[in-house]
Order: sequence, then C-alpha cells, then structure tokens
Amino acid sequence: NWQLIAADVDGNGVIQSYDASLILQFAVGLITEFPRN
Repeated sequence: NWQLIAADVDGNGVIQSYDASLILQFAVGLITEFPRN
C-alpha cells in the first residue's frame, strides 16, 4: 500500500516515531532529504 511506503521514510520496513520525526524535520526545513537504509 502506497501510504505505508510513504510513511516509512527511513526505509527500514517499519513505521516508527523516528519516521514522524524525519517528516517534521523535513517540513520545517531542518533536513532536505530522507535517509534510506
């Protein structure tokens, strides 16, 4: 499902609070891309 893929921004196969943290950091401009395993 595309929503699960979109939410797993660090690419580890699990949606965690770390993914949410990365999304928020991206939204406010602290990071410009997501890390991928």
